[in-house]
Amino acid sequence: MRARLTLLAPVTFLVIGLGSCRKDANPTPQTGIQRDSLNMRSLTLRHFKCADPRRTIEYGLVAYYPFSGNADDWSGHGYNGIVTGATLTSGKSGHKNLAYSFNGTSDYIVLPFSYGVYGMDTVAQFSIYARVKRGSNGVLFSSGDYYRQSATSLGVSSDSASIHISLSWQRVFINPWGHLGYGWGGASGSLTLSSKDAWEDIAITFDNSVLKIYIDNRLVNSSNQVLWPTLHGNLTGLQGFLVGANTTFLEYGGFLNGVVDEMRFYTRPLTPAEIDYLYKH
Repeated sequence: MRARLTLLAPVTFLVIGLGSCRKDANPTPQTGIQRDSLNMRSLTLRHFKCADPRRTIEYGLVAYYPFSGNADDWSGHGYNGIVTGATLTSGKSGHKNLAYSFNGTSDYIVLPFSYGVYGMDTVAQFSIYARVKRGSNGVLFSSGDYYRQSATSLGVSSDSASIHISLSWQRVFINPWGHLGYGWGGASGSLTLSSKDAWEDIAITFDNSVLKIYIDNRLVNSSNQVLWPTLHGNLTGLQGFLVGANTTFLEYGGFLNGVVDEMRFYTRPLTPAEIDYLYKH
């Protein structure tokens, strides 16, 4: 009997330990935890001990917009979006009021948060995850201020057969000689669509100069960037990031004509396993 009890204890402990990994990946605003101070450098093995994306995708989540009836932030940080023109429509699940439709001429959503103070700050790590409806075209996301020479824009072009993602930026910086410099950067990726799914998942990850672009859980671009993207809010006029239009050139077009189901913003690069999990859910 004693031998049986000795063997039972480790098994019980293992079951309890595995059970603790089962955590809701999409907490409500009331149950969200503080994550904005977390990044890959501050995380330890303790955070990933379960090796379960349902748990780890919570870390570094600074803002999450499921667009469930509104543009509220479900990360727990309260960065609720401000909607201009965009209207609620059916999401990937087919249920109503779970996505936003943009008319391509005047609709956009302001997301009132920033990864850092505008200026010479750099963003060493981040991830952006979005789900868009096939056939969407235009500016999906933008940040910064082109008039002040630091900005980033994420564009999407798609039809029934393919999708193309283009990330471009410009930024001011201090060069090795202490002088003010100015440069451009960019990356893009395309995917031929074979499935009949009406929705496509997009993930952008950045990790200390390594930029990766995923479409539908497939890596379509991996490159080293010397001048990495700037992801700061716009200090002239609009305060924050923009979904569906360019932060600076609202009057010149570039508006999104399409539908966005959800968006997530992280202060760290998502892992392939986490991107796979989000794509399948």
